[in-house]
Amino acid sequence: GPHPPPHGMPHQPPMMHGSPHDHGGSPSRQGGQQPMYPEGSDAAMQSSIDYLIAAEREYKAALHGKDEIWDDLVLSEDKLLLTDYFFHLMKQLRLCRFSESDRKTRGGKRENIAIGYGGLQCIHCSDTPNSRKFFWSNVDRLANSFAEIPGHILKCRRCPSQTKNAITELKRRHPDQMARLPRGSQKVFFRRMWRRLHDGDEDAADAAAATIKVPSSASPSKSSKL
Repeated sequence: GPHPPPHGMPHQPPMMHGSPHDHGGSPSRQGGQQPMYPEGSDAAMQSSIDYLIAAEREYKAALHGKDEIWDDLVLSEDKLLLTDYFFHLMKQLRLCRFSESDRKTRGGKRENIAIGYGGLQCIHCSDTPNSRKFFWSNVDRLANSFAEIPGHILKCRRCPSQTKNAITELKRRHPDQMARLPRGSQKVFFRRMWRRLHDGDEDAADAAAATIKVPSSASPSKSSKL
């Protein structure tokens, strides 16, 4: 008959206590325990992928509850172009649009970026005041500086530790999987994603311009005091 699961291992992938996107201290910390499978094993890979898929489903359900629009930047057909690590890393990002409040950054100012220009934002800290956003001037810049993204995700305080563990687990197979992908696959993906990021730039710029209030020169509050 089928082998029973290893001792103490539930049939389902180990899920966090609470939601995969529970932010905050202690309860979700327990969810960050090391997987019960040997690192690098097929079972560890599969349980990491199962966890990340479930976490994404829960995140999208929460957004849906808030009536937020979710633009998929990574589609299932992109799997053929990417390693598991890269595919699920990209799922930790969402589309954002440049606004005036994005000009100031910790490293200085973002000049020459139009309002409404598409960028990427970490889904975990997106509701915090200084959430991490990435804007690139062209697709080659994006490809060349991509390492900034895992650099943030794996350090982000709001990213659940089990998500970090799962991504780190997938990274073990990344070099082998990369070697098996057709040459240039990643470039093809970056070009696809670039189009998805920037297809709506003009509409977003128009929408932003339409909401800017024109201050009226004769303000009644002043004239009434005369």
